[in-house]
Amino acid sequence: MLGKPKQPFAVSEDKGILRVSMSKQALLYYIAFVVGFLLLNFLILTVYVVMNSPLTKTQWYGVLILGAMGTVPGVIFLVLLLRRKPYAFDRGTGRFLQGTKLIFRIEGIQYIQVHREQNARNKKQFFFALSVVPKEGEPHLMFKWEAPATELLALAEKIANYLGTSVHKGEDLAASLAELQTEYKKWDAFSFLLFLLFASTTGLAWWWGLQKVGDWNSTRFPEAIYYLAPTRLAWALPAIFLGIVSADLPMRAVYRWLLKNKYQEFVRYQALYYGVKTAALTKPVYLFVGVVSLLMILMFLDFYVVFTRGEIVINPLFSVLEQRHAYNDIKEITTAPQFIAPNGNVVSRREYIIRFSDGSTWSTHFAPSELDAAHKSEVLKFVASQSNVPIRELEVFRKDELY
Repeated sequence: MLGKPKQPFAVSEDKGILRVSMSKQALLYYIAFVVGFLLLNFLILTVYVVMNSPLTKTQWYGVLILGAMGTVPGVIFLVLLLRRKPYAFDRGTGRFLQGTKLIFRIEGIQYIQVHREQNARNKKQFFFALSVVPKEGEPHLMFKWEAPATELLALAEKIANYLGTSVHKGEDLAASLAELQTEYKKWDAFSFLLFLLFASTTGLAWWWGLQKVGDWNSTRFPEAIYYLAPTRLAWALPAIFLGIVSADLPMRAVYRWLLKNKYQEFVRYQALYYGVKTAALTKPVYLFVGVVSLLMILMFLDFYVVFTRGEIVINPLFSVLEQRHAYNDIKEITTAPQFIAPNGNVVSRREYIIRFSDGSTWSTHFAPSELDAAHKSEVLKFVASQSNVPIRELEVFRKDELY
């Protein structure tokens, strides 16, 4: 097991500039923790897929949704962790920076503070936080670390010595949190219900809109006799994530309206309670979720099978290029009421396989739509009539023959 890093912070002084960052050891510690969680999530889903193979389209979409819900938070954490810029105290220019962003002028720093913070969810657990406290304005939280606070205190002393100021040890944060909690705890509890309301509402709106986008995509093929595209449930996957981030905007508007001039104090309470400034997370989270959702939407729009009177157009999932086959390219059409799945299970479900003269195949098992037996039969009878190739009945498809 990867142990807690003994040297969590990296400190160096070069050309009169004191640079402070998370150490490589600490960075690897957090990366290993998150990667371990992601691998566990992947392993659980893989075991489910293997044990229940072959999965229906609905089950696959369920696996994708659960996989994304387990993966996205971990990926967001890693992105934020890797994007975290080192701090620099520069007496020459009189600036306190994070990366290239100015936080305070050095002459405006009052002292360095290390305070103990009680875990709001586990009253027996404590954290220690190192903050730079200005003469005016809000303190800037640099680092949090678990007990013991030896390394954090040592870091605070180095920074204070460089700045020529003092280290203030206290529990100001806990006291401030206790004061704010009296007034805002109920508002914070209400935020969860409000989030569920807005997330579900905006999620359903996105789902409806994305289904319309899918319907519009089908108009690209006016000559289609049969158009097979992802089921409506597939669009729920990007809609869930778009709904989650979209819920933030109406939530903020409602709280601004309800709390009026107390809204900023409520935001401060949430930052103290949860140990993170939600406003700082908004932009990277919106960007990441937006890009992932856009990729999913493009992927589903590019996943279809079209049967016209002259050809079959196949665009597999994760493929950019279409495969076009004339009906006279069809060499064989076979069907069976059962098939043997990769894990050896015999599955009673009728499927069809079309073999083309170039050696490629397409099976109804990989149809974007979840077709029932009657629709499969209808589509393949149409293919057989257009190609003049009869459908040959088999007892069972051999293991991996459909895959």
